[in-house]
Amino acid sequence: MDKTKEESLPIYHDEPHEGPLSYQEAPRYQGAEKPPAHEPSTQMTLTLDPTGMFIKELPSSDAPPLYTLNKSLLHVHNTTSIHISRPKSKGHETSSLVVYAIGEHFISPLHPVRKLLQNVTVARTHGLAVEVGLRKIVWDFSTHVPLSKGEGMDGLDAGGSVGPTDPVYLIGVGNGPGTVQKHLLQFYDGKWEDDDDEVLAREREGGVECEGMPLLSVAKDLDQEMMDFLVAAWCVTMWGEVGKRVRRMSKGGDAASRRWRVGMFTLGHFG
Repeated sequence: MDKTKEESLPIYHDEPHEGPLSYQEAPRYQGAEKPPAHEPSTQMTLTLDPTGMFIKELPSSDAPPLYTLNKSLLHVHNTTSIHISRPKSKGHETSSLVVYAIGEHFISPLHPVRKLLQNVTVARTHGLAVEVGLRKIVWDFSTHVPLSKGEGMDGLDAGGSVGPTDPVYLIGVGNGPGTVQKHLLQFYDGKWEDDDDEVLAREREGGVECEGMPLLSVAKDLDQEMMDFLVAAWCVTMWGEVGKRVRRMSKGGDAASRRWRVGMFTLGHFG
């Protein structure tokens, strides 16, 4: 697939959430149905809580969330910054480790991670072609890595054509060897792929089991660092959009409730 990177991102204008919520205090949407029983699955399926502040594993239970956000994803704008944390066990005690800070177009680790994940660039396709559906929305999370021996100038000096030959890549971004872009994750058509085009996870719309919130099914066994990165990247792609979705669902539910009550009144079920 075309892995061309574009820098601009859409801007959303929503009011920020006032005051943090605890998991125990988080409200549930009215009219939510009881989640049905689930068959055991070999995949890990995650969902964003309807408050926009907790990421839980399905089937739903009273277990603590896998990740907690210090602000709701339902109420963000272009200057909002959100910290994502997860439980960290020390002996018999459990504390929280803040793993990433995310924003409308950035993702940054807040704890020691491998060098590959330290300087990540976020981009998303945009423009009129995307708006009218002629071009796919592609999210790209990438970094720059040094050219290997035999690539770039080394390859050209030897008379070969191994590696990228674009001057931007050959020059690099600073002192030292040239660099090449490495795609850590790309998200399009509901699929999360790595640089080898291997599908790591899939996103889909949720139903009553998660109150209509999006689902992320992780298809591969990922180490903790990569799981943290995937979850943080997933939250970036939901920036602004998940809040709009919840508001549409809420308005649709209120309208349906009003139509139902009018129908019952007409039939004489209300005195």
